[in-house]
Amino acid sequence: MNKASVEVAHGVSYGNKLKSILLYANNSLFVPFERLVEFSRDILNIATSEGLLANMQTKLYGKLAVFENVLRANLLEQPLLHADESGLKINKLTGWLHVISTDKLTYYSLHRSRGNKALEEIAILPEYTGKRMHDCYASYFSVMNKVSAHGLCNAHLLRELKSIEEHDKLSFATELRTLLNRVHKEVEQAKTCGATSLSKWELRDNRSSWFVILESGNKQIEKLEDPKRKQEILAILKRLSKRHKEYMGYMYDFEFPYTNNQAERDIRMIKVQQKISGCFRSEDYARYFLA
Repeated sequence: MNKASVEVAHGVSYGNKLKSILLYANNSLFVPFERLVEFSRDILNIATSEGLLANMQTKLYGKLAVFENVLRANLLEQPLLHADESGLKINKLTGWLHVISTDKLTYYSLHRSRGNKALEEIAILPEYTGKRMHDCYASYFSVMNKVSAHGLCNAHLLRELKSIEEHDKLSFATELRTLLNRVHKEVEQAKTCGATSLSKWELRDNRSSWFVILESGNKQIEKLEDPKRKQEILAILKRLSKRHKEYMGYMYDFEFPYTNNQAERDIRMIKVQQKISGCFRSEDYARYFLA
């Protein structure tokens, strides 16, 4: 006589192996529920429904609470964190996906706000005391009073400078891009030689070059005829002057990376899911998926 497994309830039951296959296909391979129902019926000869898969997803999310707490605690202990945010389509609304990560740990969170309120309620960054890598969004500075140092993404800056170079034909953008790439190579070469920092004269020379280029940029924008564009580039120059040490953080502290690509790569996979499966039907299921 066969004895039923304790994992199998009365009536129609689905085993953990089937649940794992279907939820893995949805969460990791981004296969929509509708196609998974077809797959289960046509290939496995097992009748399922979108409602059943949604219930499985809800139960799986409930089992991840302990893991989420461990993940948050581990992130707070890391020497450097990457952070970024991006819009997320939820039915007819736009929410905000927030990511906090390292090369081995990734925490996703959903919030209706992009700025301070979201970061404070997610409650990782306000308590974090290490180094932070992010873009120049003001909220990252205002809620991070305990952080030892900030680093800013040079990938964003290089794109801004390329736009100025191609659209406005201002040579300071070319010069600054050249400086950034040259200093990056210097840092990488120094690392391969076992150094932990650039020499004092290299730091002084690179810093001096930065501000000479910015001064040249302030003179060059005078020839622009479009007052709106002139104000936009002037704002960029002011930001580069104020945030010099954050943009050049990788030069002063070799623990800082050159870009925030880690966080951008983490966000990219969620964008792939949106492209394949479309928007989420509700905020709850968006949270389940992100967990």
